Amino acid sequence: MHADFRCATGRVCHLVRRSSAVEQLTVNQLVAGSIPAAGASIYSGAVRIGHLSVGAGCANRLSVPAAADFAATPRSRCRWCAAGYIGGMKPVSDLPQSIPVFPLPGALLLPRSRLPLNIFEPGYLAMLDDTLASSHRLIGLVQPRKNPDGAPAGLHRIGCAGRVTSFSETEDGRYLITLSGISRFRIRDIREGDRPYACADVAWDSFTRDMTIPHPDDGFDRPRFLNLLGKFLEAARLRTDWDNLREADEELLINSLSMLCPFAPEDKQALLEAPCLQSRRETLTTLMEFELAAGSGKEKLQ
Repeated sequence: MHADFRCATGRVCHLVRRSSAVEQLTVNQLVAGSIPAAGASIYSGAVRIGHLSVGAGCANRLSVPAAADFAATPRSRCRWCAAGYIGGMKPVSDLPQSIPVFPLPGALLLPRSRLPLNIFEPGYLAMLDDTLASSHRLIGLVQPRKNPDGAPAGLHRIGCAGRVTSFSETEDGRYLITLSGISRFRIRDIREGDRPYACADVAWDSFTRDMTIPHPDDGFDRPRFLNLLGKFLEAARLRTDWDNLREADEELLINSLSMLCPFAPEDKQALLEAPCLQSRRETLTTLMEFELAAGSGKEKLQ
């Protein structure tokens, strides 16, 4: 089902379920065009994301969306929809001071990126209903924290807000949505109310650059980076579309790989908190090198 939502200007903002490379990458993805049952989950399977799941008898495939997939996205005339390859940006001063928060371990959303989600737990279905009825349609994605013994330890203080830009409902009552990353935020306070989900009072002022044109990574050596990526993907038994990788915009490339590569939740948090694209690329490079070194050590032990 497609849905239209009327913004404050009275114009209709069309939210459609897309079939672009972005969704093929992270939801339909990698395994015969369906959402893998082995996807990441939280709270007894409250949500599944399709990233890098292994399908029975099927090799993984990692592909980065082409810039054309973003350029072709339908746009409305809503005042929320600003220039750029994803819609929904707003001045920082207009962003809400309180948003619903969605703790999802291992899932990463970054500004100007997209994350498709399949939601079916009743509490988070209620969160989506309330979000779609709001003027901002924002959800804050955050990483849960754990103590060294594995016990829950609250939430990380920095998350990323995504605007619901794609929505459809399945016949069995699940919501298939796409979050478009708007800006990171810092949690000031968590508020538990009468709703089956938490809301957070948030501050945006530390991340004003998230709402501006991205700064280039002047130190990016694409051939060297892709050489390292090739070794990492081979070790992780992943395949990719190298033509897309060679041509992808550097921010799209770095952010997509940060979101999709199978790193630990704390590593994903480090990628989220990187202050600029260069820092994120350097963190991503270090993580891949560490995984390769760890894999070599295991082979020697065997």
